[in-house]
Amino acid sequence: MAKADFTLHSVVVARVELDPAAVRGDGGATYPRLVLPLNFKFSPAGEAKQDLWFLGLHVQMSLQGGTSKIADATAKPFFRLVGVEAVEQNADVDVEFPLNHHRIELIEQHRRGDVLFRCDLYLTAARFGEPRFDVERCSNLGPCVTDFQTIYTTLNFEVLQSVWIKNVLPGLGCGVVHVLEFPAVSLAACRELQHSYQALERAHAKFVAGEYDEAVWQCRTAVEPLRDDLKKIRDGRAESLSTDWAEKVGSTTIDWLVAVLGKTWGVANTPTHSPRTGHFSRLDAQMILTVTSSVVAYVARTKASDVEPT
Repeated sequence: MAKADFTLHSVVVARVELDPAAVRGDGGATYPRLVLPLNFKFSPAGEAKQDLWFLGLHVQMSLQGGTSKIADATAKPFFRLVGVEAVEQNADVDVEFPLNHHRIELIEQHRRGDVLFRCDLYLTAARFGEPRFDVERCSNLGPCVTDFQTIYTTLNFEVLQSVWIKNVLPGLGCGVVHVLEFPAVSLAACRELQHSYQALERAHAKFVAGEYDEAVWQCRTAVEPLRDDLKKIRDGRAESLSTDWAEKVGSTTIDWLVAVLGKTWGVANTPTHSPRTGHFSRLDAQMILTVTSSVVAYVARTKASDVEPT
C-alpha cells in the first residue's frame, strides 16, 4: 500500500492511500484513461486548532526519474468539512488521467517490467476563523472562511508487471493487432517451418500482453532452426537472393537481427529458458518481431521455390 501525508503547519491533516494492485485502464482505444482509486483519510484530531474545508484536488502524474509529467488528472468534485472535534472521515476518489497513443508509448518505453509512477497531489483547504473585517457588523456571525491553503504531497508507487499487462493495458485499448502481409508460400514450406511459425505466434501473444522480453525470446526461438538459411541470405547466395539490392538489404538485415538476438544470450542460456524482465522496451520488441517475421517469411519463400509443383 502506497501512502503519503498532507501536513498543514507541521500537523498531519489528511492521508492518501493507494493499492497499486487496484490501478486499472479504462476507456479503450477511443478514450484511454489510467484510473487510480485513491482513499483519503481526514483527521485534524483537534491539533489543527480550527475547522478545515477540503474543496479541491489536483493531481499530476509522471514517471519516477522522468523529466516531465505524463498527464493531469481530470477534475473531481471534492468537498469535505472536517471539524476539530470530528472523528476520522474517509473519502474514496477515482482519479482519472487521460492518455493517448504517444503517452502510452512513452510509458512503455520507460517500463522495465514493473512501472514506477510519481503523483504530485495538491489539496485545497479553506480555513475558518473569526471575522477580520467590520467586526462590529459581523459580531453576531460565527466563524467564517478566512484563508485558503494548497497542501502538497508526493505519492510514489509501483505497478507490478502482472497488474499492468492484465488490468491496465487491455483497458487502454492495447492489444490491437497490426497485420503484416507477406507473399503466400506452399504448405510444404509452412510445415517445414512450423516450429518457427509457432514461436512467432507466441511472440506476438507476448507482445500484445506487454511481456516484451518474452516476445524477443520467442523471436530467438523462431530463428534458431534457420541458421543455415540465414547464412545463405547473409552471404547473398544466388539461390537466396537474386538481385543486388536484395543482397545488400538481406545481408544487413540478417547481421542486425543476429546481433540483436545474440544479446539474449546474456539474459538466459538457452531458448527454452525464460528471460528476466526489463531488457527490451515495447519499441525494441516491435522492431525485432517485425524483422523476425519478415525474415522467416522470406526463408519460407525460398524454400517454397525448391518444392516441386504437384
